[in-house]
Amino acid sequence: MNASPILDISDHDLTVLAACLSNDTAAWNCWQSWRARPDFEDSSGRSLALLPAIRHHLLPTHPEAADDTFLRSSQRSSWATTMLLAHEAAPVLSSFSTPPHVVRGFAAMLRNGEFGSRTCAALDIAVSAASYDNTVALFSAHGWIVEGRSGLPYPLRRRRALARGQTLMRTNTGGAVRVHWVDLINTESDVRQLDNARVALPSPVTSAVFALSYAKQQPAADGLVTVVDVVEHLATTAPDDLKVAAQRNELMPTLAEVTAVLRRVDDLAPLTPVAHTLARSL
Repeated sequence: MNASPILDISDHDLTVLAACLSNDTAAWNCWQSWRARPDFEDSSGRSLALLPAIRHHLLPTHPEAADDTFLRSSQRSSWATTMLLAHEAAPVLSSFSTPPHVVRGFAAMLRNGEFGSRTCAALDIAVSAASYDNTVALFSAHGWIVEGRSGLPYPLRRRRALARGQTLMRTNTGGAVRVHWVDLINTESDVRQLDNARVALPSPVTSAVFALSYAKQQPAADGLVTVVDVVEHLATTAPDDLKVAAQRNELMPTLAEVTAVLRRVDDLAPLTPVAHTLARSL
């Protein structure tokens, strides 16, 4: 198995990504091809986790996707899970003096306007080094329990890396929050409502760079989700802006892995214009 979670993507995974990222008919055909497989219900969890994103991608051009049993049930399950998690975290988030930055799956949902369009195991929050310990303490004061910490070893912390460390916290009902210690959050943030709390979305480029940095620092990061994250956040952004930001954060090798996977998907089924431009940008 390849050491990179991004490059560790099988031919079957490419079909799943194509259903999520390719153009209109090509995406629909890939979804139908996967759906028709006799072992569909035995697909890996990482593939099934993208069902809500596939439904969101297909609906504008294929409204019949709304009636598909698997797509509909996965979206409803994701909606219920994410709404419950948002409700559990809202009392803490609303106590921040300024809206905290939300990244990864929740940021994608708030940006695309459809709750339940992503499968989220946790609510991801990005804070500065100066706010990191206080944020963890704030969640602890509201009954959230620290389950684990990870991050760069001390000698490496002077190296540029957007996502430097994280603390995973849970409630006794299973809700999970990841508090990320980061070097950079774009000040031009888009403030949105999450349950009864106000949260901030970093710029699309910063969100995409965070996805790359998270994949680089976390060996357990899901390569499929990373590729989808990067493309989704770039819907209104030029790939050249991402390249500049990736170079500044020493993430060009990770971005090259994403574009290599996108080229494989593009060869299988033509990508959307945004994804195609990114795929051929390196």
